[in-house]
Amino acid sequence: MPGLRADFRACEIYSPQHRARLPVPIVVYGGLADRDTSRETLHDWQEETAGSCLVRMFPGGHFFISDCANQVVSALERDIFNALATEPIVPCTATR
Repeated sequence: MPGLRADFRACEIYSPQHRARLPVPIVVYGGLADRDTSRETLHDWQEETAGSCLVRMFPGGHFFISDCANQVVSALERDIFNALATEPIVPCTATR
């Protein structure tokens, strides 16, 4: 219980620092029936990136990952592949 109480306390008092936006795209996953996290809240992740922010919604509630694991894994594989495919290729330079 002390660990759980500490987690809740950290959530209550956390105040994010202003920092530069991430220079990468973000893909956010959420559950269509999630009563704790709204689609609008998921779209707020756009504030954290200078790149694009895509929100993907899946069947299920807050624990949608358990409800439709195969769909989530397929989407994650596709999103990672797309991110790597669009990553600029920087040649390696050998140093001696």
